[in-house]
Parts: sequence; structure tokens; C-alpha cells
Amino acid sequence: MNNNNNDVDNNNHSPLTPLTPIANKISFPEQEAEILAFWKKNAIFEKSLKTRKDKKPYVFYDGPPFATGLPHYGHLLAGIIKDIVPRYFAMQGHYIERKFGWDCHGLPVEMEIQKNLDLKTSHDIEKFGIEEFNNACKKIVLRYTEQWKSTIDRIGRWVDFENDYKTMDRSFMESIWWVFKQIYDKNLIYKGFKVVPYSWKATTILSNFEANLNYQMTQDPSIIVKFPVHATDSSKKTTEQASNHAKQPYTKHPLNQQEYLLAWTTTPWTLIANLALAVNPNIIYARVEHEGAIYILAKSRIAATFNDKPIKIIAEFSGETLKGVRYRPPFNYARETLRKQEAAIPANDRPQTSISNAFQVLSDSYVDEIEGVGIVHMAPAYGEEDFRVCNLHHVPHYDPIDKDGFFDPSITIAPRTNFKAANSTIIQTLKENNLLFDHKTIDHSYPFCWRTDTPLMYKAISTWFVNVTAIKEDLIATNKTIHWIPEHIKEGRFGEWLRDAKDWAISRNRYWGTPIPIWEAPDGERICFGDIASLEAASGQSLPDMHKPYIDTLTITRNGKTFKRVDEVLDCWFESGSMPYAYKHYPFENKENFEAGFPADFISEGLDQTRGWFYTLLVIGTCLLGRSPFKNVIVSGLILAEDGRKMSKRLKNYPDPTEILDKLGADALRAYLISSQVLRGETLRFSEQGIIQIIRTIMLPIWNALSFLTTYASMDNWRASEDRTWLKLDPNTLTHNLDKWILSTRETLIAKINAAMQSYQIYKAITPMITFIDSLTNIYIRRSRERFWKSQNDADKDSAYRTLYSILKHFSIILAPFMPFLAEKIYQSLKNSADVVSVHLEHYPTTQQQARNLNLEEDIKTIDTVIKLGRSLRLKAKIRIRQPISKLTVISKTAKIPELLETYDTMIKEELNVKKIAHSYDETDYVLYSAKANFKKLGQLYSHNIKAINKSLMELSSETIAEALKNGTFNVIADGKPISLTQEDVVIHRSEKSTSPIHNEGAISCLIDTDLTADLKQEGLVREFIHCIQKIRKELNLAYDDTIKLMLQCPDRLKQAIEKHREFIQTQTLTRELVLRPGNNAPIMTSSQTIKEKIPSLTPPAPQNHKPIAPLKTKSNTAAKPLIETTLTVLTHTFQIEMYKS
Repeated sequence: MNNNNNDVDNNNHSPLTPLTPIANKISFPEQEAEILAFWKKNAIFEKSLKTRKDKKPYVFYDGPPFATGLPHYGHLLAGIIKDIVPRYFAMQGHYIERKFGWDCHGLPVEMEIQKNLDLKTSHDIEKFGIEEFNNACKKIVLRYTEQWKSTIDRIGRWVDFENDYKTMDRSFMESIWWVFKQIYDKNLIYKGFKVVPYSWKATTILSNFEANLNYQMTQDPSIIVKFPVHATDSSKKTTEQASNHAKQPYTKHPLNQQEYLLAWTTTPWTLIANLALAVNPNIIYARVEHEGAIYILAKSRIAATFNDKPIKIIAEFSGETLKGVRYRPPFNYARETLRKQEAAIPANDRPQTSISNAFQVLSDSYVDEIEGVGIVHMAPAYGEEDFRVCNLHHVPHYDPIDKDGFFDPSITIAPRTNFKAANSTIIQTLKENNLLFDHKTIDHSYPFCWRTDTPLMYKAISTWFVNVTAIKEDLIATNKTIHWIPEHIKEGRFGEWLRDAKDWAISRNRYWGTPIPIWEAPDGERICFGDIASLEAASGQSLPDMHKPYIDTLTITRNGKTFKRVDEVLDCWFESGSMPYAYKHYPFENKENFEAGFPADFISEGLDQTRGWFYTLLVIGTCLLGRSPFKNVIVSGLILAEDGRKMSKRLKNYPDPTEILDKLGADALRAYLISSQVLRGETLRFSEQGIIQIIRTIMLPIWNALSFLTTYASMDNWRASEDRTWLKLDPNTLTHNLDKWILSTRETLIAKINAAMQSYQIYKAITPMITFIDSLTNIYIRRSRERFWKSQNDADKDSAYRTLYSILKHFSIILAPFMPFLAEKIYQSLKNSADVVSVHLEHYPTTQQQARNLNLEEDIKTIDTVIKLGRSLRLKAKIRIRQPISKLTVISKTAKIPELLETYDTMIKEELNVKKIAHSYDETDYVLYSAKANFKKLGQLYSHNIKAINKSLMELSSETIAEALKNGTFNVIADGKPISLTQEDVVIHRSEKSTSPIHNEGAISCLIDTDLTADLKQEGLVREFIHCIQKIRKELNLAYDDTIKLMLQCPDRLKQAIEKHREFIQTQTLTRELVLRPGNNAPIMTSSQTIKEKIPSLTPPAPQNHKPIAPLKTKSNTAAKPLIETTLTVLTHTFQIEMYKS
């Protein structure tokens, strides 16, 4: 090393910046804490906004999370994606507003308060007081905001908390009203009475997509119920005994036997409200005699229903002939209640829907014979199809279950009983009344409430809907304009959801939410408001708080009628779907700003939001403006625990996010998540080892590269120029092919990452970085070490320094959006006075075509292939890399190979520790060929005779295959017909002719000479000895330029080897003095011993008959204290060593 002062570099760049040495040992979490403090102290995020304020805006929408719980890995993943993309596009020169948002309304908050206050039902809430209840909700919605802020800061996400939005803010709610009125005025909002998913625990309906959020496997009763055919029905049908199996109209059996219609259900509780049975008019049904009774069911279901029980099929007939057959219901509650209600209505005013239409068989094509018995029990209050079919036939509905899920007191067998809990009582009653044909228990998937985790019911309720079916085609067309990542989501999961879209139930029978802005008169006339001022003007009252119960005190008098607000609040999904407008308080404020940035460039959430936020955004955007409110969307998959189960605090089957951040750091977590399959919309099993692998493959190698540069630059007093020339390093000023190659490789990396980011395939960014880092550390630095080590400071050395400096500094910018902490540290370590204060204020690089040399990249790739093949051959032959071998033969017909082997002769020899490299054009001298069909390529073209083709290929001789490889055509006979195949159609296998192994990749094959001479073995022993000394140096944490003195006592064979290669050993280990003590009786051991002694070290016991080495004396004749003294083994040679710092 040359430590002379050097204030001007060889290219006369001036002034110059010295580099401070960076230690190679690092705690990334501790370093990240320092970077966070640096960002805060220097207001880097604020600067990044201010410096780009006048640039072209880039808009992304941040879906608001609930702050009633702590962030989990799903939140962290979403936050990381929402940080990487804005960071990248900000560095591309865009201004990006990054307001954070909080979802404040809805069930998550209300359920928490109900639990805290022990309010079990809606009656309890109303008794407690809506005002007090909502005030309690308001107090806890932001309970965990500080923890959220801390975690979001810790993962390196830059976001504006100071100007955040909250869905409970007056301005936000007013914009929601505006959105509602716009859709209402287009006649796309209506009030309807329908069967909808209903959460009895939360006492509210759910939308159809909410009902799909939480399917669980659960056990339910599976029963077949007997419905007695009404005795009077026989008079309405022809009485004809049927003793054959021919198809004929259904007739009531004339014998004195009981006859039953069978129906299957997994919801016994709905039998209380049974009002009809349904069959399919096109299914064949049968009358079956069994144990003295007659049963009617689908013919195809007889075997599954009766199993091996003795039966007699009396008749067969179509389902159409069963229409109108009357039966006796298992319970009379519905009949009695509906008759009383009907009797109270004057005869002339009674509707067409009547109890007289109930308790008969109806016909509809939706009934199937896949499971059950082919006859469906119908309770129109609790089933969507039941409701539709019964309405068509004017059958009334009956609902004896209150909004909390309890049967009313009139149900005497289960008064005030939860509907699910009543199942057992109902089944027992059926059994006692001889109406239970079969009873089993099944495991099946069933929807649960996503907030209360209780089973849903389907219930007919009056509610408000967005008429999605009216705009379905528009939604499908709009979806085609969106760029989805992964792409299959567009026409797959999301597209299928749109094609089957139902009207969206947007109202909730709850308390803490945005009230629906509709006032209604007793005669049904309605007024809808889209802003606060209009409401206050119409009511003559001010509205300080838009929530219940304050808003419900406002009434409107118009045309002699008093209008009162409808009771419901809006679904919080309607609020989040209105977020693009509401967070800007559009159209009341920021009109130009909003319209300039709509639609958003980008959004991202998890896969579940394809039926949540993504869907509601699209519905509202299509209703309002006829377009999607977002252009690009990244859909992430689900993160599970490592055992494949859902992450569970109770099971403790995953590491706490805070622990991972403290232990491994945010950068590693970020890179691990975004490089995994979770960004392809797939499921990820979270693995701590996966994060550690990122540290090993990205962070430590690049950190070691930084340490290497700064350490040697400091020792050589090499200084970087105080300008920005490092941004555009001219390859013509570089002296070495490796410098030009790594520069070109960097430009290729930039091209790949920009392509990935511009297409929002951010998972494609990490792998090229890993490849580049491997090229930088294992090829460039490894092959350039001697250029840095040499003593003279010549142009070649300066070229190496300038190249590595530029590469690392540039790489910090490339890395910045993905791993912002490490990128900042690298940049700060190399920054000069001409640079900006932070790497995140730099402009993201674009490819400099003049620096690219694709031919050179291909050349080095070829040489790297040769080296990798050589290493794999060594591994196969079990020859250590430190053991020299005599010859490597490279076999290839590629014309350029000999030239490349000559150009990179030294590089290949040193990497493979080989003495000679030979080349051959003809590998037939070394290998035997065999062939088989490429089934993947030929399978579709020759599916009828692929086996014959493969047989013909396998019969080809090695010589024939060699000739075919030369010509590029394989001619075979299959089933008597000649077929011509290309080389891509055939898989070639190579086997060695000699004992020397041979490996192949593409157009290159390699083989090595495995014979080891005595001289080669001795040199191998020396290299192992050097490795041992270097390992001790590392253990002792010696600096790169620390010189040492060695005193050794060793066996003759090792001593001879050391004497012969003394100069090489001392050069490689920076040993000033190497003393070989007399004595050669050290025992030969059969196994190697690793270095276990650490500083401070005590001398281990000397082997038997092995005298300790006399201690080294200084000039003053006082004993110097050794750094280490111990007994070690290299291969089978044991020796004693003392090491002193020289």
C-alpha cells in the first residue's frame, strides 16, 4: 500500500474527498436507527416533497386501516409496497402526496365498545344511549395511532401523518354525502326488501362481498324431514294404482298408507318458518315404499337416501306433476300467525300474496339433484332462492327471529332462544312427531361474520342498495382499462366477481357511521341531501356533528309534510370506496387539484380486497364518472405462519413483527417480502430464515464491498473527486476490461429494474440485484483485488478505485426505494460536497447506452460459465478448490471461445486453481451421447406417436447423434414414417468416455484432469496452510494492512512445503518474519481441527513428545506477548503456532 499524501487524483479532478474506513462488522438494526435519526434531524422526507413540489404529480390512494388494533405482517407488506412505489416515482421526478388515512367508523370499532361496555344486543346499546355509545367509539378509534406511527416509521415508510385524513372528519363525511347524492340522483340507489347476509351478533346486514370474507369449516346437522302429503290432496288427483315403473303423472296412493314428501336441510331452525316445498319440473321423481310408508324424492337420490334398506319403487313421474301437491308443515307457527294477520285485513284490501298459497309444492329449475333428495324446503324469510320462488307464487314470508338472532316468545318450543341453539330442540321435536327421516352431522364451509366471528344467517330485510346489476356491463368494460398485477386477477378472481355482481347493500342498522342523508315523509316521499349547507337551510337548524343522534334531531317541513331521516348509516365500505373524493373534500375544496390527479396512478392491497376496496372503488367510480379511479393495482397474497396455518397470537406460531425488526432490520424484511411469491398474489409461509437469506445474499456482500473500498482507499489515501463525474463514468477512461464490464452490467441492472417498476412488477427487481451483487463481489472485486493491493498508485489502480466508487454510489441510488436504510448508509459513506444531502433526493438513474457493452457482458458470462462448470467438476471429483489441478479442457464449437480463453486465461486459472487450460472443438473425443424426446415441446405436436419418436431417438448411436448435432437436424422413423426434428426438440445426455468427469451447459462442455502429482499436492498443502493463517487473522480482527510474525514447529512434510513456498506464503498472509523452529516430531492426526481459541487465548496442552516453542524475544530481550499460541491441524499435519503483531 502507498500511504503518501495524494490531494489530486490521476485524472486531475480536484479537490478530492478522503474516504473513511467502514468496518466489515455491522448491526443493521442499529444502523437503521441511526438513519432514522438522520432523516428526522435533516427533514429528508419534507425536503423530498418540497424539492419536487412543482413537478408532475403522481397519485396513489392509501386505503385507510382501522387503528383499533396493532399492525401485523399484512399491514407491513401493504405499507412496504406503498413506500417502494412512491419512492421510486418520486426519484423519477414526480411530486407525490402521501397522506395517511384512518378508517374510523364501522363494526370493528362498535364491536370493541360493546365488548368493553358489556353491551350484548342492540337493545342494550339503545338503553345505554346512542350518544354515549358513539362518544365511546370516537374516543378509541385512534387508540393505537402512536404505535402505528412508530411501526410505519420503523419499516422506513415515508408518509404524512400531520395532514392525515379520518373517515369520521366532517369534511370527509360531507364528501360521502355528495357521492351518495350523485348516485341517488342517477336512480342507482334504491330501497328494497331482500334476503341478505345478516350478522345477528352485530345486528346488521352485510354486503355480499363481506359475507365472503370469512368462510370457516364448521359442523352442522344434516337432516331429512318428512312432510306428510295432505289427505285431501287425493281428491284432486286421479286415483290409480301404479305397480310398474313407467313414467306417469303423480297420483296419491289409494291404499291406507301414510305418504311423505322428503326434504333435506342443514338449517333445521328455518323449518319453523317453512311455507313451501320446491321441485325441479324436469327431474324424474319416484314414489318409494319402505316399511309400510310411501316416500317421494328424486329417483337419482334413492340409493344415497335409503342406502341398502329394502324399498319398492311404485311409480316414476316428472317434477312438473308434483306442482300444487299440498302437505302438512312440521310446525304450525307460521300458519297461525299469518292467518291472524290476514284476517285482520278487510277482504277487499287483502293482497294477492296469501297464506292460501302456502304449504304446497312449487316448481323451479334452480332445484338440483346433486345432493339432498331433490326436494327443497322453502323458508322465504331466510333464503334468497326461497324468497324469489315464493314471491313468484305469491307465498307470504314469516320471520319469527328478532334482529339479535332470537326466536320471539310465540315460538313455544324455543322462546327467546338463539336460532342456532334451537336446532337441537327442533330436531328432537321432529323425532317425537315421527317427522325425522334421517339425522347426521356434516363438516362444511359456512360464512361467518368477518368482525364478530359468528355464523351468519340469511334474512329478508328492508335495506338500501346500489343497483350494481344496472351498471354491470360498464364495470366489466371499465375493468379492462386497469393494469392488474398479477395479470390473471383482471379476468380471473376480479373479473368473475364482476360478471356475477349483485346489487350492493350499502346501509347498516348500526350507530357509529356516516348517516344516510335521506329524509322521508310518512307517505314515502324522500329528500336526499349532498351537502351540509343544503340540509341546514332546509331544516332551519345548524348541524355541529353529523353523527347520530344529533343528525336525527333535524326534521324538515315541506308541503305540509314532516320529513325525518331514515334510520340507517352507511356501510364503511361505501366510505372507503368514496375515499378518492372525500380525502380531498371534493367537490367543496381542491377541485382542480383532484381533477388533475384523477384517476390515481397506483393502489395496492391484499387479495381479499378484490371483493372489498378494489370493488367498491370501481363501483363508485363507474357510477360517478364512468371510469376506474385507479390505473394500476398490485394485489398481494396472504401471509401465513411458517407451519401453513393462519398467524395466531394464541398459537404463537409466528415471530412478532417488532422482534423481527429489532433483530434483523427493516431492509431485510422489505426485500424478503417483495421478492417472494406474495407479490404475485400467492400465499407466503413467513420464514425468518428467508429474511436471513436476504441479509446473506444482498446486505452483507454489498456491505463488505463498501468496507473493502473504503478500507483500501483509506490505506492508499485515494480520494474521490469533489464533483458529480461519478454519475456518468466514461468507459473510455477505464483501463481494464473488468471495469468496463461491471459498468455495463450496472447499466443492464438499471434497465431491468426500470422495466420492472414501470410495469409495477416490483418482485422482478430483487433477483437482478442479487445477480448483480454476486457479479460485483464474486467476479469484479474478487478478480480486481490485486489491483487494489499492489503498492504502486498507477492508472490501473485509479481506474479500479473510480469504478468501484461509482458502482457502489450508483447502486445506493438503485437500491434506495427498496432498501432505503442501507442505500442511505452507502451514499453517506461515499458522499462528497457536490452531492445532495440524501440518496433519496437523487434522481433515479436511467440506462446510459454509451456505457453498455453487451458483447463484453456476454464474454464474461461465458467465462463465468466455464468457471462454474469447473467448480462443479471439482465438487464431483471431491477435489478442494485450494488443491491445484493440472488441466482444464474446454470443449466448444463456438468460434470465439479460444480467443476468450486466451484473454481471460489468468482469471480462469486463478479461479479454478488450475495450471493449464486447453481447448477442443470436438467433444466426441471425450463423451458419449444419448438422446430422448423433449416431451414438453413435442407432446402437443406429436401426441399420437410421441412414444414411438422417443423410442427411435433412444436407439440412435452416439456417432449418429454427434452428426445430427453438427447438422442441426435429427431424422427418425416413428410408426413407419420419417420425422425431422430440430435440436430444441431433443434432450441430449452426455456421459464421460474416460474417468475424468465432464459437465455441460449450453454450447460449452468442460472436463478436468483429476490426477494429482506430488508437487500439486504440496502446493495444495501450502494453500490450506495460508487459509488457516488468514482465518486466524480474521478471528483476531486484524486490519487488512496489519503485518505479523509467525513461529512454527511442524512435521517435515509441512516444513518442506513452507520452505519451498515461503515467499508466496509471506506475501499472501502479510507475514514479515516466518520462523521455523527445529523439531519434526509433531504427531500426524487423522482428522482436521478447527480454530477454537479466541483472544485472549491460553496455550493449549502440547501433544505428547512435542516441546513447546520458545517465546519470541524483542530487541530488548523481553518476551513479546503473542496474539495467539495454539496447536492446529492442516489436512493431516499438526503444528504448533505463535502469532505476533509485527
